[in-house]
Amino acid sequence: MTSEIIILSIKKEKNKYIVMTSEGEFSLSEDVLIKYLIVKDKVFSKDLFQEILDEEKLNKLFNKALKFLSFQNRSYEEVRKYLIDKEADLNQTESIIARLESLGYLNDERFAVETLDYMIRTNKGPLFLENRLKEKGISETIINDAVMKYDYYTEQDSIKKVVQKFAEKNKDNPIKRQKMTLYQKLVRDGFHCEVVKEIIDSFNFIDESDEKLDQDIRKLINKYQDKYQGYDLKNRIINNLIQKGYEYTEIVSKLNKDE
Repeated sequence: MTSEIIILSIKKEKNKYIVMTSEGEFSLSEDVLIKYLIVKDKVFSKDLFQEILDEEKLNKLFNKALKFLSFQNRSYEEVRKYLIDKEADLNQTESIIARLESLGYLNDERFAVETLDYMIRTNKGPLFLENRLKEKGISETIINDAVMKYDYYTEQDSIKKVVQKFAEKNKDNPIKRQKMTLYQKLVRDGFHCEVVKEIIDSFNFIDESDEKLDQDIRKLINKYQDKYQGYDLKNRIINNLIQKGYEYTEIVSKLNKDE
């Protein structure tokens, strides 16, 4: 750029303005145009015009951050990483974050509380909550406060809801399998092992797996009878069904009846 920059023409395109200058073409917003009184034939110093371009970039980054936040609530760290990915420098990033905070768009305490509420609604446990907040860059103090709100009784209630719903849909499976599947699911979803075991052990599961056991035996016979016979076939079926959670005595009783 030379020491002076002359505005040669201004053309509006949709929600932006194409400004032709003695140093090339630039896309500027209406807000920047008005703030700096940019009109045809006006002359700017190199430093002032660079200030205009810097503010334009800052405004564009701010609007991108707003759009990013419009999809869902975000943590400070998420927005910071997003801006860096959009090639914002450190000063621009911190300026935008401060502005978003002052406007009420960013608040990690609120983010943690909303995440806690979501986890409880979707039956995810306190360990899942803790890991999610860590992933989002939330401070340890805020994480601890949120996890403390997910107390023992709340965790019990969440587990009971999952167990009740699961048991109603899976009563055609043997109880052992129901318990094993539930335990794995609940631990995977971030509930404490001891609380999961406590609820599962106290729940009255219903076993209506007798008909399904007959079906599974027939399927396994059809699957293996061409390759195995006698003891080998029976042993393979028993091992397979035990892995599915059926009791050994029930399996053997069914197989002996079919012989």
